Amino acid sequence: MICEGQVVRQLVPLLALMSVKTAAASLSAFLPTISHRSAMERSRFMAGVTRRLSSADASTSTGPPPRGTAFVQAGSGGLGIAICKELLRSGYGEVIASHNRPPSAAFQELLDRYGGGEHKRLHQVHLDITDEASIEAASQWVEGSVGAEGLDLVIVASGMLHPSGRGETSISKVTQADLQRTFAVNCVGHALVAKWFSPLLVRRSQRVCAADRPPRLVNISARIGSISDNRLGGWYGYRMSKAALNQLTRTLSVELGKRNVCVFSVHPGTVDTDFSRPYHKNVPEEQLFPADKSASMLVKLMNEASMEQNGRFFAYDGSEIPW
Repeated sequence: MICEGQVVRQLVPLLALMSVKTAAASLSAFLPTISHRSAMERSRFMAGVTRRLSSADASTSTGPPPRGTAFVQAGSGGLGIAICKELLRSGYGEVIASHNRPPSAAFQELLDRYGGGEHKRLHQVHLDITDEASIEAASQWVEGSVGAEGLDLVIVASGMLHPSGRGETSISKVTQADLQRTFAVNCVGHALVAKWFSPLLVRRSQRVCAADRPPRLVNISARIGSISDNRLGGWYGYRMSKAALNQLTRTLSVELGKRNVCVFSVHPGTVDTDFSRPYHKNVPEEQLFPADKSASMLVKLMNEASMEQNGRFFAYDGSEIPW
């Protein structure tokens, strides 16, 4: 089976001297070598090559330009919207964002820009992170969309500080119901997304060359989930659930790493969204990031990830955080 990465690496030095349109047309001569693929797969192949050529000069990545399809769970939230926007800007052919509520004005604006026309690049699907049937249904819809190509990237971004919006300051404030809800959103849901979506990453790993970026599953965690870094206490449910999420990441990395799928956790920093707004006054101005800035750093980290990052925990700037 021909490997897209091989063809592109061999031909881009020559094709880069041409216009994108001319280069893509020249590649048509190679289509007979992939005649065993379906018409849709050949179309995706050509689109991927075109994206690589068009982003070759602009890309700041040290490796192959990003390509293929990314799935962003909670893609219609504040940070999720910014991540979707950055993925589209950085060269992903298609981005699928999940939502559990009517689109916000910001997400609708993104949909209006990328989600219409013949070559729509942004899609949306309903997914409730606390309902496994909803997660399974979303995975089936995504599978129907990506087909044999699978997914290059899955980002699981759901997060909850506390059902009330404010973390517990004392063990006396902890309740069973609050802990169950927090764990459902911050950890259990992530495990179920991995259960239903990881086969699409494994499918992709079987179609890429060893020298290509591996498919990636990225859990949006938080530094506060680091056991080694806990010096302040408090926020029991949030700390516990994020620590459990990090254990999920580590365990998944052992299983999926054997299938050439890279799994890691990331800390996005303190992002200026509704999630963190109650605590803005306690955050130094230089440590409060606009969502677009955090997303830019996170997507760069994800795009440059190799199997070296498998099973690890990183901050937005690429520095490693101890478990």
